[in-house]
Amino acid sequence: MTERERLIQILDDAKIKALGTLGSMNEGFGAWYADRLLEAGVIVPPCKVGDTVYCIRYDKARNPFVKALEVRTITTFGINKFLVFTTKDDTWGTMAFATEEEAEKALKERSEGK
Repeated sequence: MTERERLIQILDDAKIKALGTLGSMNEGFGAWYADRLLEAGVIVPPCKVGDTVYCIRYDKARNPFVKALEVRTITTFGINKFLVFTTKDDTWGTMAFATEEEAEKALKERSEGK
């Protein structure tokens, strides 16, 4: 899911919850508002606190494996880079992933030296 798509989803969910009584709002409100926020420099985290993410971990023999963990905190560093805190900090897209499949793919690429 792109940053824009995630922001649209968040805005549409918020509109339904907070503005549910205003059924007359245009259908494209979330997309329009997401575009305005992104143009203004808003960044959208790749997940939210409480989500399950899949992290690459190492056992005592330094063999890598994928483990499902709950997100405790999210912070940013640099430009559009995120640290997702589970039991330790994990860089999004390097050590933490949205799906088990993405984590397994990254693990395989590491083992192949890519």
